[in-house]
Amino acid sequence: MSSETARDSQSAAPAPRPASRPIRLGFVGIGGRGSYHLDSALGIEGVEVPALCEIKDDRLQRARTWVEQAGQPTPRLYGRGETDYERMCAEEELDCVICATPWKWHTPVCLAANATEKHAVSAVPIVLTVAEAWPLVESYEKTKRW
Repeated sequence: MSSETARDSQSAAPAPRPASRPIRLGFVGIGGRGSYHLDSALGIEGVEVPALCEIKDDRLQRARTWVEQAGQPTPRLYGRGETDYERMCAEEELDCVICATPWKWHTPVCLAANATEKHAVSAVPIVLTVAEAWPLVESYEKTKRW
């Protein structure tokens, strides 16, 4: 890799998180896989979960209880319907949104996170078609959020 290429790739990287504050994660989808990821995150020192989004109220309440049992403040809950993740992304100060929803929601959730200057990750593939990939590529190029 040339020094110019290395310099370009370094300038595209987001600024590192200050060590003085925790990483704030928001979860969208707290079923089987989402529950596993939430449980894992709650076991990592320096991670906070201030927001949860799920369309099934029993899962949302169960996840809230897990966050509280982990000694964290009660998270804000987003459960007003299939697109309430948009409200969560708009209202919350999060470093990253973890998406563990059915596949058809992966691209919209990740784009909503990027549009509000948040990183986003998906439990499984984010796109099902190449056409779905282009908005994510364009979002990354605009925001430098993965």
